[in-house]
This record gives sequence, structure tokens and C-alpha cells, in this order.
Amino acid sequence: MALRPPRVMLAVFMLVALCGAGCVSPDGPAAEQSPPTGTTGRASTTAGGFDAGSKPVLMLGRSVMWGWFKHWGWDGSIESMPVAKDGYSLTYREIATPPDIAASAAGFMDQAPEGSVVFFKFCFDDFPGAEDAVHRFEEQKDWIASIVAKAEARHQRLIIGNALPKADVSSDPTLVAEHREFNEWLKDYASNSGGTVHVYDFYGVLADSDGSLKPEYASSADDSHPNDRGYAALDPSFLELLADVGNEDQGGIWP
Repeated sequence: MALRPPRVMLAVFMLVALCGAGCVSPDGPAAEQSPPTGTTGRASTTAGGFDAGSKPVLMLGRSVMWGWFKHWGWDGSIESMPVAKDGYSLTYREIATPPDIAASAAGFMDQAPEGSVVFFKFCFDDFPGAEDAVHRFEEQKDWIASIVAKAEARHQRLIIGNALPKADVSSDPTLVAEHREFNEWLKDYASNSGGTVHVYDFYGVLADSDGSLKPEYASSADDSHPNDRGYAALDPSFLELLADVGNEDQGGIWP
């Protein structure tokens, strides 16, 4: 008879596997919050929804976004959403991995108030580098077009983050070229969007001259998640952009 591993050991193994899975939030919002097929998921009027009394901002991402909220003092629970920051009401939602990423984002955008600000970013693991790079780039264009269409339908102002650099040991010239191609395309796309799309420049803040993550901003030599110093470096330019986008005259859009 084959021996079964003790349940405690199995649970530990599963936890370790999850924490090492790249862009999965280690203990962020539960997976059931992310509607991978574009369903509406948890209603926005429940705990952890959107604060209609302030300027709501929907923040869509995975583990890097989770870490950013932790940097802002979030305790990791859905009940403590939204997080107040500089007059804004920030709500984090963990989106699905590709290929369901756009449908997942759209589901959460349907929950956010019309006319609010939405921030969307890919994870660093969403850029495959040498393997299937061209194919993924074309998919990324389609996903962004879908998200932009949703933003236009809901009169939401959309901020899209550009590529996140990886730590030096995880980076290579092909990946750097992919990041830079995406970043240039995104900048051009935003400039032709008629004001619907704004770009947040993760890359300009976090990337070294060789295109890898600056060592002082990495969680460790082989962990591409920003550390607290990295998030602190992002804060000023992000809040400046958010103020510019959030204060645009949209005819009294805030609830």
C-alpha cells in the first residue's frame, strides 16, 4: 500500500508552491474575487468595495500590486478595502492570469463606478521573453484593446502600467527588447487614444541602464518583486499622474 503524506506536510508543500509561483499574491485577496470569465464577482457595495464618498480608483494587478498596497499599510484583508491615499480611495483586485486577464479586468471594471479611474498592469511573468514573445505581444495588444473598450463604455479613465523589469539573473537581452518594444507601442497607443489611456512608467523608475531591475529595488537578487524602497520610488510619480488624471474635468464624474 502506498503511504500518503501527512496532511500538514501536504499543506506546507502547497503553500510553498503558491508563494513561489511568480506573480501570484502570497496572501492577497482570495482567488474567488477574480472573475476569470468577466463575471461581476463580489458586489461593490459589500465590505471591501468602492467608497462612493471619495475619489475611487480601481487598481488591477497581481503580486506586485499586492505588494504596493502592503507598502501603503494595507493589512491584507478584503474587509479593509479601500485604502485611503492622498484623497483617493484605492481598491485592489487581483486579476486572472493570461489568457483570462482581460475578461477578469473587465469584470472588475463593471463593479467600479462609472467615470472613475482604473489602473491596469501586466505582471512581469506576463512577458515570456525568448519563448513565444511575438505571439504574446500580439495577445497583449488584443487584451489592452478589450480593456480600453470597457473603459470607454463605462466612461472610465484608464492608466496602464508599462513593463516591469526583472532582476538581473532573470533578465536577458531578448526580454529587455520585448519590454522596450511593448513600452514604445503602449506610449504610441496612449497618444492616439484621444485621452482615454494614460501610461504609468514603471520601467523609467525601476529599470537600470541595461533594462534589468535596479538591484537596490529588488526584494532579493533572484526575486523581481520590488522591495519597500522600490515602491517608495514609484509613489511620487504615480501620485502625480493620478492627480493629473483624477482631476481632469469630466463633468462632475465623482459620486
